[in-house]
Amino acid sequence: MTQTAETLPQSHESSSAGALIHHSNQSQELIHHASQSRETSALSQQPRPQSAVVYQPPTHEDKPGEKREAQFLPWYTRWGYSISLGAAQGFLKPASLIRDMQDSMRSPLHQPNLVKTYQCRPKLPIRVFFPKPYDKEKPRQMPVCFTIHGGGFIMGTPQDNDAWNAKFASRYSATVVALNYNKAPKTTFPMSVHDVEAIMLAVLSDSEIAPHIDRSRIAVGGWDAGGNLALTVTQLPAIRPIVNSVFAFYPPCDFTVTHHQKSRLRRYKAGVGGFRARETDYMLSMSPMIDWSYIPHGTDLRNPLLSPFFAEHDMLPRRVMIIGCELDMYAHEAWRTISKLAGREIPAMEQVVGREGQSDHGQMLFDDERFHFEQTYSDGSSYKWLLVPDTIHNFDQRIGGVVREPDFRADAEHKSDACLKEIGEWLLGPFHPAAGMNGASHEHNDNTNGTADAHHQIEQ
Repeated sequence: MTQTAETLPQSHESSSAGALIHHSNQSQELIHHASQSRETSALSQQPRPQSAVVYQPPTHEDKPGEKREAQFLPWYTRWGYSISLGAAQGFLKPASLIRDMQDSMRSPLHQPNLVKTYQCRPKLPIRVFFPKPYDKEKPRQMPVCFTIHGGGFIMGTPQDNDAWNAKFASRYSATVVALNYNKAPKTTFPMSVHDVEAIMLAVLSDSEIAPHIDRSRIAVGGWDAGGNLALTVTQLPAIRPIVNSVFAFYPPCDFTVTHHQKSRLRRYKAGVGGFRARETDYMLSMSPMIDWSYIPHGTDLRNPLLSPFFAEHDMLPRRVMIIGCELDMYAHEAWRTISKLAGREIPAMEQVVGREGQSDHGQMLFDDERFHFEQTYSDGSSYKWLLVPDTIHNFDQRIGGVVREPDFRADAEHKSDACLKEIGEWLLGPFHPAAGMNGASHEHNDNTNGTADAHHQIEQ
């Protein structure tokens, strides 16, 4: 369901709560940044308000959760988390290498065209996908989509989304760049945000990749923790003016809400059967450990670089799409975030996402505003919500080891493809793969330009 408005609502015409707290990688100290003015599209009928104020704690109305600062945990809790994380990361690293080797043999069509590292982050390789078929010796400028893998800030690799990235590049004639970032607990907030920032700027300055990208058509997207990073890196002054659109799959958006409160705000459906019908969210037991790993104690949990719910609309690109899962403890905060950005009524903290009834196998619900809406404005702004019915966090990722149910996998594949199509048409327009990211599926226009800095060497 799409709604169009001439101008943003009155509440969106005031200055935002402020710019962002930037974390120095060397000193680990929080310092203040003032927001830079956003470039406005030449096609805009109504420019959006600008923000240039210093970060301030949000006002009372902006405080949905109980927590304000990351707490210092007892030594035995920290010790237990450290042991658990070390074991998990130690096991997953060789398992991921084996999986990636198997994938390269099974699915050559999903392999990247380039694998590169840059001097700014020499241990964080990225993966670049061109459409197939495509002759990189005869380059053409294409829209570029940066993607950021998930894994709760503690695990995961850019290879996790090879199939999605390759499919998107070929289906929509785009260059797709899978980004990378250091993992917690070795690297904590907000250094991962700045890992992504540095690599994005390096890619945009790379003379080998530059002929294949159109700098006026840049999007950033991610899954889970990567969705959070997509919604936060695009707030940074060096990134925000050059990005047209951002999309995020089931991102954590508000760390002020307790884990148990989050789990009460998702939908539970015994009728779906199997793993999805569990009475407890499978992420609930892991969430406290993930938060401890990524967020240093004493951190203001309302910082929009951590909790994008607290970002105002003018701190992000003009086009934002968030995809949630109905049976996911992170769905409610994602719903609140996109509603706030869109200028719609923010769902109450007692309002459970979705609906009681089940949907048909593979069905998406585009005619129900609880599951889908798109709010557009005359300046080209677009805020889109998509709630995937009857499914769980990471439904489109490799969770076969957790969920080995054929019905679940078939349902997830249908819905994953529907999400990819919805994102592609929102970014590029239906049936117009060469149109570009400034022409989306409901007659939106956006066009921003920018430059970036240097790169390092290639790993073929």
